[in-house]
Amino acid sequence: MRLARLLIFCLGVLILVTDARPVFAQAWDMIEEQQDRQIRERGGGNTGLIDMLFGGSRRERSRRTVEPGGTGSRDAVTATPRITLIEKDAEAGVVVVIGDTLATQIAIGLTELYTDEPSVVVEDRSDGASGLVRTDRRNWFDAVPEILATPRLAAVVIVVGLNDGQDLRGDDGPVPFGTDAWMNEYRSRVSGLALALSTRAVPIIWVGLPPVRPAQLGERLQLINRLLREGTLGTAATYVDVFTAFADANGHYTRQGPDMDGQNRNMRSSDGIHFTSAGRVRFAHFVERFIPRGANEQRLAALGIQAAVYQGSALSEDGIGPIVSLEAAPGSAIALDVDPDEVLPRDENAVARLVEGQALPTLAGRADDFSWPPQAALPARPAQHPANEFDGL
Repeated sequence: MRLARLLIFCLGVLILVTDARPVFAQAWDMIEEQQDRQIRERGGGNTGLIDMLFGGSRRERSRRTVEPGGTGSRDAVTATPRITLIEKDAEAGVVVVIGDTLATQIAIGLTELYTDEPSVVVEDRSDGASGLVRTDRRNWFDAVPEILATPRLAAVVIVVGLNDGQDLRGDDGPVPFGTDAWMNEYRSRVSGLALALSTRAVPIIWVGLPPVRPAQLGERLQLINRLLREGTLGTAATYVDVFTAFADANGHYTRQGPDMDGQNRNMRSSDGIHFTSAGRVRFAHFVERFIPRGANEQRLAALGIQAAVYQGSALSEDGIGPIVSLEAAPGSAIALDVDPDEVLPRDENAVARLVEGQALPTLAGRADDFSWPPQAALPARPAQHPANEFDGL
């Protein structure tokens, strides 16, 4: 009898220990539900003791989402960023962004970067499914006259290639991706578009493709990046390589990276291709430095900047654009909005020390004097005291 009572007591303690937490949780939920119901009946107002102590009910806290680009699991890539636009100047320069879905990403980032800049307007003319391989969706060559006719055009930003890892349609049938014929034709199209856009004296900024998580797609995009770089050579376009900026130490895809404040955050969305809010801003940051603020053709002319202009877009037989000596001002001079004539002359001493790495001359007897045999040390200078009105008294 005593043993049976002991077993019943132990069983009761075990049930109490294992069920206590769910029971308490249920009781807590009941309290929260009752308070939430009272709040709804009152139509707002005081949130009760639980909210006052813990800042809102558990149910409300569970519905809070992580800001896009944070370290949480939700990226909300498709969410439109909250950007409060200020009134732009009537003569604000227009930055036209063209290309595929990554161009859309960079246009959003540029819009956010120029939120407080009244002298720059960003126009997103991208087409997410477009490219240079297939022209049935969007033919960017046909769009060139419309782009160049944009009033107050300040710059053209191009991001294209994400959809181009496929066979070309040739006159004699499909041209397989990666073959010599495919690479020559693709390089030719890059040069042709860059040259066609260069007929107006505005910066042409061609942005390379970032690393992506899908392995097969990533390999194809690396080849396309090489062709983009080669195709823009000999044109007025500036090629901006962003691959290493979004890669890890081994040159592979990584989701995280430093934001504009240096904080480590998620730069890429869950699909491994697009960007989070923080990533879009950083993506656009690499382009912003090449865009003159409030610059258009008249503004550039006022600064004395002669931009390279090409008449026509004829290509050589090998499909490469003509390699010419550009007389345009360096990008740093344009971005800093200074007259190139104000650039300081070449300092041979600075070049020898900072570029060629030559050591500074040593003084005999100083700690960094390693000459052999040792040089004769200079005699010590006598101590000098400043003169005062009491000297000679």
